[in-house]
Amino acid sequence: MLVINKPDLVLRGEGPDKTTLYFPIPLNDIKPNWGATTSGQRTSNYSWSGGFISIRGSFQRKQLTAITATANRGQHVITVSDASSL
Repeated sequence: MLVINKPDLVLRGEGPDKTTLYFPIPLNDIKPNWGATTSGQRTSNYSWSGGFISIRGSFQRKQLTAITATANRGQHVITVSDASSL
């Protein structure tokens, strides 16, 4: 498991078409974390949070910039008014 809890850290690969993160064993097999739904059905708590890569930090209320265009699900680009603070 990789836990990132510091700012300004970038994971770099060889590009979107050349880099693959491969996890052949389910995380619950490595580090079990079982829970239950409201109806009592067994479920993995990793369905809701956590995973092989976890990014943690403090919640900041300060808005860094404004989103200026609609972004549809699955898009990889978000248009903002000023990216210098990101």
